Amino acid sequence: MSDSIGEVFFKECGVASVVANEGIRVSCQTIDSLFYEKNIRVDYLKADIEGEESKMLAGAAKTIAKYRPKLAITTYHVGNNALEIKSQILAMCPDYKIRIKGINTAGMPVLLHAWM
Repeated sequence: MSDSIGEVFFKECGVASVVANEGIRVSCQTIDSLFYEKNIRVDYLKADIEGEESKMLAGAAKTIAKYRPKLAITTYHVGNNALEIKSQILAMCPDYKIRIKGINTAGMPVLLHAWM
C-alpha cells in the first residue's frame, strides 16, 4: 500500500523488509483504489509497513474521509513519525480522537490509534 499505483522494489530483510531502490519488484496499490473507488466500506485500517505508513495514509485519504475507519498505525520506524502521522490524520478528518501508545527501546512511540 502506498500513495500511488504502480511498482516498487521490496528488499527482503526478514521481519524488517522495506521498500528500497533495488530488490524484488512488486505491484503497489492505494487504499482508495481498492476501496473508495469501488464504494467498498472500510471500518478498520491497521498498518505496520516499515516506514511507509505515511504514504499509505496519503493513498487512503478519500477512504478515511468518507468511511472514518478506526486506525492502528505503527509510528516507530521513522524519526518523528508519530506526530507527523497524527497531523496527517487530523488534516484528513479533524474529528478523530488520537492516542499514541508505547515506547520502543530507542525511545520512539510505537503505535497510534485513531477513532471517532
